Amino acid sequence: MQQLDDELQIILKGRWFERDSWEFISSQIHSGIKRCRIKHDEALQSMATAVFGTKAVRIQLSFVFFK
Repeated sequence: MQQLDDELQIILKGRWFERDSWEFISSQIHSGIKRCRIKHDEALQSMATAVFGTKAVRIQLSFVFFK
């Protein structure tokens, strides 16, 4: 996760660790909610690729975060 840029880290940490709303997260990165959700999906894809390689299958895109 540390390899992601700051904006993506804010989105993932806010959504999964802090359980913040999309409205709050989007205000932190000065972006719209829709764009924030798109970047969230991109961040998960990046993490799946880093962990499982370029042939990550759909099931491997389901992460479980523990606090």
